[in-house]
Amino acid sequence: MKIKSIQFLLLFSALALVCCKTNKKITDIQEEENINAGKILVEIQPDYSSDELAADFSEYNLTPLSMTSKKLNAWAFSFNADKIEEAALLALLSNHEFVVKSRSFSTQSARKSFSPLVKKKLPVK
Repeated sequence: MKIKSIQFLLLFSALALVCCKTNKKITDIQEEENINAGKILVEIQPDYSSDELAADFSEYNLTPLSMTSKKLNAWAFSFNADKIEEAALLALLSNHEFVVKSRSFSTQSARKSFSPLVKKKLPVK
């Protein structure tokens, strides 16, 4: 009887430890996503600047944060999520003549793949 209760306590302790660690990781992921809310990544054609793109979408407070790739002319932007949903802004950006591709800055989409959520094909010359 004593051995069974010790085994039960060990099993219960192990389950409690696993559950606590799992919940902490989920909380950390949610906090990272909240930090990245209102941020997107955009690749712009080389002959266009981030400030020009920001001016085109000024009604959504699109603001360049930092260049993520000089070679690709890719930028991290912030926007006012109260004025437009991320998916709607990505759709608008995909139709802009100087945007090559755009994607969410969220943690989950970055984990799925590095490929963009919205991709626009360049015209064939």
